[in-house]
Amino acid sequence: MFLSRIQRIVPVYWFYTGLAIIVAHFCKHTIDYIWTYNSLLQSLLFIPHKNPTGLGVFPLLTVGWTLNFEMFFYSMLALNIVLFKRCPFAVTAIILVLMPIIWSKDWFLASICTSSKLNEFSLGILLGYLYSKAQQPVGRKFLSMAAIASLLLFIALNWASQDHINTYALLLVMVSLWLERLVNWQHWFCNSLLTLGDMSYSIYLAHTVVIFGVNNFMPQRFTTAVEVVFLLSLTLGIYLISLFSYHFIERSKLLHHLRP
Repeated sequence: MFLSRIQRIVPVYWFYTGLAIIVAHFCKHTIDYIWTYNSLLQSLLFIPHKNPTGLGVFPLLTVGWTLNFEMFFYSMLALNIVLFKRCPFAVTAIILVLMPIIWSKDWFLASICTSSKLNEFSLGILLGYLYSKAQQPVGRKFLSMAAIASLLLFIALNWASQDHINTYALLLVMVSLWLERLVNWQHWFCNSLLTLGDMSYSIYLAHTVVIFGVNNFMPQRFTTAVEVVFLLSLTLGIYLISLFSYHFIERSKLLHHLRP
């Protein structure tokens, strides 16, 4: 599972990191972008560090900060699968809840280990467990009570940070999972949304690079017409390059054969 996720995440991320550096090089007059070999290596290895441009703790492809958390989670889960074969998910969830409380801000990986965002992974594990139980003959009352308890726990863990958007995101995921059974995925429109969902990782990584490129050709003063052209160009550019990376990198036959 761990190797499969790496083979899905890493090649596309490396591709867009390299592309961001290339595009930024040709757009120097519109983009304040600095990179070093050290920052490149740390970005490619998902090691949190201060961005050379001065943005804070971000990789060279700034949206990759979420992948730093994701790879940390996968690494911890893989380790716990080896050490605690009977209950690796439960152990991982507990560690992720406790880590922001006990980890020092002066220690290694502090930007990740002291973040309340780790709670999101714990709740993701819990939601995944509840969803798997929902596929079995389990009473709806139990499932509803467990979902409400999960929501209350998540609110309690995040309320002090004032990061309430996480709570709303959890609600959205819960409602989406609950309504999924009502969707006819054979319908062309729903099937198109499903395809976009499959491409979402490429879309997420591509949009920063496309903004770099498109912004380079836009006039300094934006009129309504320019804004429309800008948005259309962004949408088309993001879709096309995401389509390319999805089919030729994410779904590469070579990478597919390498996956365990």
